[in-house]
Amino acid sequence: MPQAGGANQLRKGVLQEARQRVKNLNLHCGGWWFTMRGMTAPVALIFYENLLAGGQLVNRMQDLGYRVQLVSDLRGIVEQALGAKPMLLVANLSALSPEMREALHALRGNPATSHVPVVAFIKEGDKKLAEAMRVAGATLVATEAGITTQLPELLEQALRVE
Repeated sequence: MPQAGGANQLRKGVLQEARQRVKNLNLHCGGWWFTMRGMTAPVALIFYENLLAGGQLVNRMQDLGYRVQLVSDLRGIVEQALGAKPMLLVANLSALSPEMREALHALRGNPATSHVPVVAFIKEGDKKLAEAMRVAGATLVATEAGITTQLPELLEQALRVE
């Protein structure tokens, strides 16, 4: 597993690459769609277990300008991350399944994906799950309420390069 400094350098490199690869960005404003040439939205991989909270998360991420790719098979998370080149992975979880633990270890263990920040949203007060997610490799763990109230700030915190 790369050292923290190496992961931060990789994250910084990915941010720079994303800024350079920007091609088209569609914005919705006042009932009109505008296409800005030369810009594309950053990609966010999303995994969720709860349909209502997951749908809300997807809508919120799209509102913030992210292109969303859903993760349906945790065993293929590394391959999906290599192909999508996401800015981050956001997971909405009720429990840390063995599959999620293995997916996070695989993501962190691959030098090409170890820099991808992982934001986990869990139910309020589940301290055991919060600690398990941190140990498994989550960059940031927050409550589900954060999806609606503090998502931009939480994403900024997760993407911060130290």
